[in-house]
Amino acid sequence: MELNGFARALIAPEDDNAKLKTLDEFKKYGQYKAQGVFQADLQTARGTTQSNITGLNPTVTKVYGSNTTAESEVGVENISCTFAANDMPFDISSLMQGLTKDEAHGGYKRADKRLFKGAYIAISENHGFPVYYAFPYCTFTSGSGVNMQTDTASPVTVHDSFTVTPQARPTDNLLYQIFVGDSTRDPAWKNEEAMLAYIVDGFKQTTTPNGSDSKGQNGASGSAQTPAGTAGTSQSAASSSSPAVTPTVSQATKTHATAQNTASTGSTDTAHASSDSHTATVSSGAEHSTSSK
Repeated sequence: MELNGFARALIAPEDDNAKLKTLDEFKKYGQYKAQGVFQADLQTARGTTQSNITGLNPTVTKVYGSNTTAESEVGVENISCTFAANDMPFDISSLMQGLTKDEAHGGYKRADKRLFKGAYIAISENHGFPVYYAFPYCTFTSGSGVNMQTDTASPVTVHDSFTVTPQARPTDNLLYQIFVGDSTRDPAWKNEEAMLAYIVDGFKQTTTPNGSDSKGQNGASGSAQTPAGTAGTSQSAASSSSPAVTPTVSQATKTHATAQNTASTGSTDTAHASSDSHTATVSSGAEHSTSSK
């Protein structure tokens, strides 16, 4: 598999049991600073320049017998890596050289034999997908020393370099692992945080396998359903209440019509009564007139 360039590196401080160790200096830089993992890239270290990994192949020793190669004995890998960057932060660089912070006088000092230990992950690229060379437990030392020279017509700059020596992780004997961030070629691949949670004991994954915040997705989904449910409830309430309202209107209409009929009937009866009374009066008058004659 071809590799294109050296994009960035991830460094996680660890204790003697290969568990993530909390250091204030590592909580200041990079996208994983909240969990104390330093990412060396263009922004934090003005670019990474080299990750030269050697000794990946174990030593094979031939055992001869009967005038031929009878068997082969396989030794262990002797892996070493040279990591270089243009301008690492002063505090991170000092810790990676095995120095400790002098709280009284300032700066970082070398006063014992302790060395910096941690996980180291070098990230390259293959056809647009990241490729990870992950070493879960390593010892870091200063690289080629510091060779300061005078500036001439061209400035002389000393960059940062470190020697990284991987060793097997105590919990599962893992020496190193290679990942390609392409789920098509590696169906078991999830995302970078899932890989970090596996390589760095103590790193907490905060995203789902597709890289989104699961809490946020569930929250959005729930809130999206709530208005629909409310609208449905309102519609149901409206539908269920409509039949109760309709009879009331009908009853009012019926009552109004009855009142009209009643009023009309009363008026007719009254008219009839008046007419009858008038007829009787006229007839009575006519009879009275005839009788006088």
